[in-house]
Amino acid sequence: MTTVSAGEESFLDRTRVLQILLERGAKVNAADNSGKTAQMWAVTDGKLKFARMLLEHGAEPHMTDAQGRTAFALAEEENLKDYMALLREYEGFREEMKTCTVRVRPFEETDEPSVVALWNMVLPDSAPHNDPVKVIRNKRAVEEDLFFVAERDGDVVGTVLGGYDGHRGWIYAVAVHPDHQRKGIGTALLRCMEEALTKRGCLKVNLQIRASNAAVIAFYAALGYEVEERISMGKRLYTSE
Repeated sequence: MTTVSAGEESFLDRTRVLQILLERGAKVNAADNSGKTAQMWAVTDGKLKFARMLLEHGAEPHMTDAQGRTAFALAEEENLKDYMALLREYEGFREEMKTCTVRVRPFEETDEPSVVALWNMVLPDSAPHNDPVKVIRNKRAVEEDLFFVAERDGDVVGTVLGGYDGHRGWIYAVAVHPDHQRKGIGTALLRCMEEALTKRGCLKVNLQIRASNAAVIAFYAALGYEVEERISMGKRLYTSE
């Protein structure tokens, strides 16, 4: 039996061989002689990307080692907030998918009032260029794609707005109703957008986060996004009244 062990190889080696091992029948939840699974080693080594990859391939973070500790318990001991955020998002997404009550679909014209109300609640911004009605109508005047909503029991509970100019993909806004956050909806919306961008040939996607909203960095980091050494600049092409 082939096992996945992260004991001695480097992180890069483990990342490169993981897919090969899985294709050869590797057991992603197998443990080494110390009782540690690859997920536990990923936490111990602080390898968030590897931990996310394992979760996506079916790793179970609640298995215990010889001392009875889970990967999540190890993360709590080391105060690894990014990993804990990753796990909570993953668990929420998995439970949401089990109940199958949330559907991600393209935006429809009849969704506008619900989306406007959601954005006014979650993404308040008084700048004229961020007026929800104007944003939606301008977006759809240019292209109707790359705009998705998450629907639950007939209600719009989340949205993601993106774009692609042939060079870079952009995620402009992700919004989830406060009553439905931490249930995997944001993850599902982002994955849907990423898939749509990939089908268009997009090789890289960017997003911006307000300095005042830095708390969401862990959410994006858990999904593979990295803080890049860039300076964001902008210019308004209109005169404020």
